[in-house]
Amino acid sequence: MQPSPALRQIQKPATKPHEVGDNLNRAIVVSIFAHVGVLLFFILRAVIYPSEPLRLENAIRVDMVALPDKSPKVSNVPVVETKVPPAPETKPEPVKPEPPAPQPVAKPELP
Repeated sequence: MQPSPALRQIQKPATKPHEVGDNLNRAIVVSIFAHVGVLLFFILRAVIYPSEPLRLENAIRVDMVALPDKSPKVSNVPVVETKVPPAPETKPEPVKPEPPAPQPVAKPELP
């Protein structure tokens, strides 16, 4: 008696190492072709549909005018020291004496 097709699929052995290698090689080849295809798409698009060239001269000119100096220059202006007046002395607050502790009072007895 032969097993049913469903039972044969359940009893199918695990993937063999050479099958995994074949699948990996196939995936790598597909990936390479996909990358080459995308690259060719962008190259052909640039050749067939050229866009207007970007004019960057004005932006470059503005950036070149405002570039910072490489070495800091020492200014010829003398440094003026300002004197800060000392803070007025504050008088310490007088210490208040603590009130005396309350004396315990005896409780009256209830009849």
